[in-house]
Amino acid sequence: MFDPTCTIEEQLDYVKQITWHRTNKHIINTILRNRFSSNSVLDVGERNPRTEFLEDRFKCKIDSTNWDLDYYRPLLSSKKYKSIIFACVIEHLYNPLTCLNSLYPCLRKDGKMLIVVPQFKKLTSSHFHQIPDSRMRGLLDKANFKVLEYYQFNNPFKFHQHLKGVRPLLRYFNRKVGVYVVQNKWI
Repeated sequence: MFDPTCTIEEQLDYVKQITWHRTNKHIINTILRNRFSSNSVLDVGERNPRTEFLEDRFKCKIDSTNWDLDYYRPLLSSKKYKSIIFACVIEHLYNPLTCLNSLYPCLRKDGKMLIVVPQFKKLTSSHFHQIPDSRMRGLLDKANFKVLEYYQFNNPFKFHQHLKGVRPLLRYFNRKVGVYVVQNKWI
């Protein structure tokens, strides 16, 4: 529960925990709604608690990338995946198009990729990009992916928590996360 008497670090940990759970809820609902296969799954990025959570939830083995995603890896395409999960990674890449181009040959023709990307500017040095919907669709088009489904969800906070100033109120309306389900364009 949000407690105004907590330290700033405790409040930030609480916010991260709520955001993580809400994002996972949307990932699971999108995977179930779009009938993602659990036979061969690649989670783009290092193994993290989300990977383990999805393995437990769907009772499957999920491969993870363990290399620098900013460099093109043509050897990556030796294994084809029916499902690729690309959650909250693309904004950390210096060149997202290079990563998308190297993932294209990894996705089977009948496979789907789930992309989750914050569409707001976070105040962290690890985010290289703010990727609004129009820019994300342009990147996907250049990488030969077509969007099958797209939706946004807002931050998980209660409205009354944002009535403490103009900037927090604006953050309430502008902190959106985009969820894309894509497929190879040339099937």
